[in-house]
Formats: sequence, C-alpha cells, structure tokens
Amino acid sequence: MNNYVKWMDGRSKLVKVLLALPVVNITWALYRLFKSIEAKDTLGIVLAILLVLFGHFIIFILDLVTLIAYDKLLWF
Repeated sequence: MNNYVKWMDGRSKLVKVLLALPVVNITWALYRLFKSIEAKDTLGIVLAILLVLFGHFIIFILDLVTLIAYDKLLWF
C-alpha cells in the first residue's frame, strides 16, 4: 500500500489528471483507501470504501478540479 501511495504521489500532473477521468478514477479511490489505512483513520477508511463502491462516478469532477488547480487530491 505504501508503495502505491508513493507511486501515485510521484506521477506527473498530466498522469494524475488522466487517472482522474471517470473510467479510471477508481485508482484515486484506492489511493484514498490506502492513505487512510496507513494513517489508521477509521472515518477515512469508511468514506474511502464508500467511494470505491458508490462515489467514484461522481467524485471524479472534484478530483479533476483539485488536481488541475492545486496538483493534489482533496482528502483528509
């Protein structure tokens, strides 16, 4: 998990934005889940699981905006 988070953090802005598109946005949902597991954040884990199951179809808009504007993902 730690390797995945580091790998995602090390990607260029273009790759991050491409991974935020609707079909492949599940990669960012998994990123949120792994990052919450590493931080031992129970609320973050629950929210990340919900995003993996139900929210990745909607959250991609927020991901695109925050990645383009701030070059980072909005999460706890």
